[in-house]
Amino acid sequence: MTDPHVPVRPSLRKSAKSPAGRSRRKADLRRVPTQERSKARLERILDVADTVFAAMGYDAATMEEIAARAETSIGSLYQFFPNKKALFAALRTRYLDRAQGLLETLLAAGALERPWPVLLDELIEAFWRFHCDLPGFRAVWVHQSITAEMLDAGDKLNQVMAARGAEFIGFIAPNVSPARRVVVASALVEMISALLFVAVRRKDSEAKRLVAETKVMARAYLEAVLNDRG
Repeated sequence: MTDPHVPVRPSLRKSAKSPAGRSRRKADLRRVPTQERSKARLERILDVADTVFAAMGYDAATMEEIAARAETSIGSLYQFFPNKKALFAALRTRYLDRAQGLLETLLAAGALERPWPVLLDELIEAFWRFHCDLPGFRAVWVHQSITAEMLDAGDKLNQVMAARGAEFIGFIAPNVSPARRVVVASALVEMISALLFVAVRRKDSEAKRLVAETKVMARAYLEAVLNDRG
């Protein structure tokens, strides 16, 4: 029987898939593929687009170049996307969906058996690697080709992460009030996001140092909150 006085672990309350996320993915596409072959072609187009944006930058990349590298006709590409902006929007949506999925995976059953500083370091490291594994999306951010839609989508993702973070804080520090958990989680998410954004604009050696310092700052801040010094 469940003890009502024991906080529910965040890993046991996995966030449901958002219907808005599914509708957002459909909105990015001119034609939604239904057959496996078409779905595979769409994924290849997105993979190639990510590579082209990374190599050439958003402004220099062209639909023709993406179609050629994806080994598909320009007509097939335009069947899915009316223009380059829509294609990048689909990459953005895929990025956000994968980021949320990564968070849920990291908070899966058993994660909270480890000390919270270890888990926090693992979260930061995992999201750093996640940024590095998406070179095209990173390239667009680095070159400041950022739209209002991108900022809004990123903000909404941070809100989702902060909500999950507040649950995590409630588990490790039930004495912290629910209202403060939300503020602390939001501060952590925004701080980590901002520093990772800076890191992707630096050379590898400096980026690694920045990520290491991000872990130090995040641990120190959360420890201060847990000890009621923050």
